[in-house]
Amino acid sequence: MRPRSRNVSRGIGGEFVYFTEPATLIFPTLNGSYMVCNLNVRICQRTNSPAIRALPSLLGRDFLNCCALSIDRSISLCHLQPVNVQGNIILPPL
Repeated sequence: MRPRSRNVSRGIGGEFVYFTEPATLIFPTLNGSYMVCNLNVRICQRTNSPAIRALPSLLGRDFLNCCALSIDRSISLCHLQPVNVQGNIILPPL
C-alpha cells in the first residue's frame, strides 16, 4: 500500500486535513448508458467538529471544472453537461 499524502486546506471554516486519492465516478445517462470520469479527489480526514460534520457532501470543483453547469431556479432545473468527452469517458478540462 502506498503512503497517502497529507494536505492542509485553510479557509473561512478553519484548517482541515485531507488526503488525495484516485477515484472513478460513474454517471448513468438518459439513454441507459454510462459516462465515466477518472480524477483525484480530496477526502477530508475524519473529524468530530460539529461544524464540519454538519456540512453536506458535494461534488468538488475538481469535477465541476470538467462540466458546463446551468441552473434555472424558475423551473427548478440544474443541468450538468460534461464538456470534454471521448466515447463515454469524461476527460479533464482542456
